[in-house]
Amino acid sequence: MLPRERVWTTLNHQEPDRIPVDFASTHITGMHQEAYKSIALPMGLPVGKMNFQRSGTAEIAEEVLQKIGSDVRGVWPNKLGEGHWAVKQWHQDNAHYILDEWGATWKKGLDGELYYSVVECPLPQEELEWEELKAYPYPTLDNDAKFVGMKEKAKAYHDAGYALFIENPMVEIFHSQTRVRGYENFFTDLLIEPEMATYMMAQTEEQMEAYYKRVLTELSDYPLIVRLSDDLGSQSSLLIGADCYRELVKPFHKKLIDFIKSNAKNDVKIFFHSDGAIDPVLPDLVDIGIDILNPIQYTCQGMDTATVKRKYGDKISFWGGGIDTQSVFKEATVQGVRDEVRRQMDILAPGGGFVFSQVHNFQKGMDVEKFWAIWETVEKYGAY
Repeated sequence: MLPRERVWTTLNHQEPDRIPVDFASTHITGMHQEAYKSIALPMGLPVGKMNFQRSGTAEIAEEVLQKIGSDVRGVWPNKLGEGHWAVKQWHQDNAHYILDEWGATWKKGLDGELYYSVVECPLPQEELEWEELKAYPYPTLDNDAKFVGMKEKAKAYHDAGYALFIENPMVEIFHSQTRVRGYENFFTDLLIEPEMATYMMAQTEEQMEAYYKRVLTELSDYPLIVRLSDDLGSQSSLLIGADCYRELVKPFHKKLIDFIKSNAKNDVKIFFHSDGAIDPVLPDLVDIGIDILNPIQYTCQGMDTATVKRKYGDKISFWGGGIDTQSVFKEATVQGVRDEVRRQMDILAPGGGFVFSQVHNFQKGMDVEKFWAIWETVEKYGAY
């Protein structure tokens, strides 16, 4: 099978020739740049490029993707274009600062910090007035800079036989509002000022429709896997109550999914990413029409892969869950990693509906022998 055929066969809940693999087609299935150095340098490959500066994820060389056997290639909005992510950058007090297109200021210390954190929001006031909210300019997500080179990349990857994964513009209907208001303020808005909270999410959903409409138009010749994202869970529970999600957030997720599916000119699958313990709202995610769930963080409360597969495996596909990078990968021996990969494949692969990937990104300090043990095990035991 071509890689593309392999992926789409499993997403249609049929068994292909072997379990399809994804590595680094998204910014949540790859690795931090510091981790990438440990595999790229011994291979004589250059390092330094990032595909997303905020999360520090590395741009992975084609040689690595070939060696891993990845069946998917990511088509990303151009993150270096003017007006996207880094509108303004500066150094101050041994730190790097970035002003993004939302008006939020991010900071990363230069003394070894790996990630940026929001240190200033555009609407930080506890008691926000409607006039202030309506004057806030939500960013435009379909500007030309984001689409530079997208069509050319898609054609090249499709012609090479790969499945095409369309990244989102690093925007989430629910979670991005914390960039505007801060976590405490926005979570309070959901409870005390729900009309304001829904207004904010509506502005973002409208902009996301514009982005995806352009994607679907420009890439109409190809079947697409389209990523949506909203982190709804912590390690042990939802971030907001299930009832709050159903009343205030779910309608916007459904509206966007319906829009994408109704505007698609070719086959399309909706990939939805949420970390954490999201079992209480899994029926809701199925209900709104997601096709693929990621990352299946199976060490979190209620997210056991056997249970999730049994309850939802005939309705959605699973992308991830191959091995948990946060705990199992770090703590197990090399043989333990091999055993865990086989165990997870045995659970998730039967009947199709499974693309192998790790749970989120590999981090600095990654054990290289364990890393390659994962892909060797998938190659050896991944045939149906």
